[in-house]
Amino acid sequence: MKSKTVIIPIETKVREFHSKLLLSCVLAENGVRVILGGSQQIRGGLPVWPTGLFLDKSVSPSRARLFGEYKQWGHKIAAWCEEGLTIVDPNEYLPRKIDAQAMRQVEQFYAWGPYQAGLVKGKCSESVEKIVLAGNPRIDLLRKPFRAIFDEDVKKLNDRCGRYILINTNFSLCNHQKGEGAFMRLQKDAGKLKTPEDEAFARQWVAHKTAIFEAFKAFIPKLCTQLSEMNVIIRPHPSENHGTWAKLAEPFKNCQVVHEGTVVPWIIGSDVLIHNGCTTGIEAYLLDKPVLAYQPVTNSVYDAELPNGVSEQIYSESDLLRRAGEIVQNRESPRHSAEQEAFIAQYISQTAGELASDFIAREIGDILSRPFGRDAIESTLALMRRVLWRIRHPRGPVAPDTVYHRQKFPGLSKMEVEQAINLFTKCSGRFAGVHVRELGSDCFMLQEK
Repeated sequence: MKSKTVIIPIETKVREFHSKLLLSCVLAENGVRVILGGSQQIRGGLPVWPTGLFLDKSVSPSRARLFGEYKQWGHKIAAWCEEGLTIVDPNEYLPRKIDAQAMRQVEQFYAWGPYQAGLVKGKCSESVEKIVLAGNPRIDLLRKPFRAIFDEDVKKLNDRCGRYILINTNFSLCNHQKGEGAFMRLQKDAGKLKTPEDEAFARQWVAHKTAIFEAFKAFIPKLCTQLSEMNVIIRPHPSENHGTWAKLAEPFKNCQVVHEGTVVPWIIGSDVLIHNGCTTGIEAYLLDKPVLAYQPVTNSVYDAELPNGVSEQIYSESDLLRRAGEIVQNRESPRHSAEQEAFIAQYISQTAGELASDFIAREIGDILSRPFGRDAIESTLALMRRVLWRIRHPRGPVAPDTVYHRQKFPGLSKMEVEQAINLFTKCSGRFAGVHVRELGSDCFMLQEK
């Protein structure tokens, strides 16, 4: 049996929508039918969707059981790790995000670059042949011509906000939307803190992030006061409690908290980005924007090496305020060194030449060209499971309606998908033949007309 269907879930809309849509368009351009939509809806519909290749965002321990279920419905699986670019500590990352049993069930794993690939190969020696240096479609959006899709959004942001400093926060460990201590509770509930050593590591990590969090809360009011002619935009991580930052910003007319749309146009439109250990630091570097990594406290174990390493690293509040003022006043542009270029090449593949989306689509095409290898009995059982599932769930998959899930995925319309594809076509000349059909709540099918 051969399948020409790829199923792609989106968990965090602002992080994943455009990049996964770009990959979907490339696949559709190559004759593949793509089902794209919100993660909860997509996963819930796996018993209903046509048999195909499911592209997951992770091979974490929780995926081992899920992959077994997905394969029972007749699907093949490929995966990457959305969090595999900014690895704080390999000894923490590998048990939490890379599971050997889950890896054994995937056809391929798409690594961001040599560094991550090396770590995964060391953990999953039985699956080395499945690990592919692929980069990620998120990086494609930072390259020409695709970064031009954000031009109109950048203009609107600058018309609305004027000149602004962008502060991206990444403090869900200590400022989680689900309340104090939520990170530790969630880690325990997911079975990721299996030993006293695991728990001690996590608590120390939380303490380190808390110290940085408090330093960010201390410097932002001073920044708003010292650079009163500039606007300050705070953009929290999707999993954070945004109310914390709204309360901090409230006294200042030139400060606001936003969490709308993808971060890329916000970075392009800014005078400078300030962060600590955030993927947006890497994105700013690749977009040729000034970027400062504020590191009021440092720790060789818990600090994210890559995003801080491609940024100008600042260690004191006074230096941070001074450098932000200089960049704003002089409208500085960054200068990339040869050392930085070599450094980032160890972490990200496909930053030049062929797009990661084209590379991954070709690899997926090879998987889809192979027989699914299921005998008549297995196919009959899969069909029976689908029939029973539909009897038990006549209304189809239902996504959880919680503040947390709505904050991460606030919904997706057919118009949004079509408008984004039109932008892709306008800047690249590709995908004019890709048609979008709505399948249900937040789920869409893309294929060539």
